[in-house]
Amino acid sequence: MKDGGPAFPVPDTIPDGTGDGTFGMTLRDWFAGQAMSALIPTGVYCDYEHVSAIAYAQADAMIAERERTK
Repeated sequence: MKDGGPAFPVPDTIPDGTGDGTFGMTLRDWFAGQAMSALIPTGVYCDYEHVSAIAYAQADAMIAERERTK
């Protein structure tokens, strides 16, 4: 499954050069979090496992569309 890479990539800051510069959450996690923030306040969804599944499905769709339009 594609995760879109790091959401907020940073330069390698480890002095010995062993870091890979991919600290933090994936773009998939970021997209899912943004989708959840739109779903939860509506009050329509109260089953958080269901909300999480919907949010990650939306994130996967966003990543797929992003790849398609590159």
